[in-house]
Amino acid sequence: MRGILNINKSSGMTSFDVVSRLRRLLHEKRIGHGGTLDPLADGVLPVFVGTATRVSEYMLEHPKTYLSTIKLGYESNTYDAEGEISFIKDPSYVNAEMAETELKSFVGDVMQIPPVFSAIKKNGQSLYKSARNGDVVDLEPRPVTIYACDLLAFDNPFVTVRVRCARGTYIRSIAHDLGEKLGCGGYITRLTREKYGPFDIQDALTVEQIERLIDEGREVPFYEIDHIMDGWEHVDLNETESQDLINGKTFSFDSNAQKVAVYRDGTFLAVAEKVEDGIYHPSKVFI
Repeated sequence: MRGILNINKSSGMTSFDVVSRLRRLLHEKRIGHGGTLDPLADGVLPVFVGTATRVSEYMLEHPKTYLSTIKLGYESNTYDAEGEISFIKDPSYVNAEMAETELKSFVGDVMQIPPVFSAIKKNGQSLYKSARNGDVVDLEPRPVTIYACDLLAFDNPFVTVRVRCARGTYIRSIAHDLGEKLGCGGYITRLTREKYGPFDIQDALTVEQIERLIDEGREVPFYEIDHIMDGWEHVDLNETESQDLINGKTFSFDSNAQKVAVYRDGTFLAVAEKVEDGIYHPSKVFI
């Protein structure tokens, strides 16, 4: 069994909860997800099954789109509704134009301070564990890329925002930082990952829906491994070249791409990485 599932994670579940349940349902130990979602969040969670787990690292290269609701006037120590909430200031003076102006300042290659309650490790320990122990954590800003941060609705004290971003971006930090910029505080009350690379929430299934398909003896809708290589350059090799690649030999290909998807007769065969100009070596082979 191998392939990728487009799971719509429910709010209240951890990403590991999803993996654990699918291991039991599919009777497969080799299962992993392609990017953690906070327990509060719902939405797209790519899950890799069987040998597909070998390509899960490539999901990190894809952009993500989130829909979030931010409540102004308060702060949370976790930057979301699951933390300790503190009143900061009546936000009635804030209007949509003010919120939109500040949201635009987040777009681009920017520096962002991650939440204290996060899985980022410092000195070998996850930040959230240090925070729960009451340790003082000095956080360093990290570079992130935010492609868009659009105001969709404003109904004070609630702000609805859609964010498209690259890996490492925390939407909770955007909510917190927006509150600071507006001078009234802010935290996430709802967060949905609408899209992650080629996976869209419109096509995602919940774990319960997967379980129902299995109970009814129906086919589970796996995506092929190369689905996440959308946008990659493709190389088609002949029989001799393919066998050489399977045996670990390099091949010639004129491209600027660092990684390419390799095919034989239209069937996905391998991921190959550039070792020098015009020369590629197989890094992961699937036969």
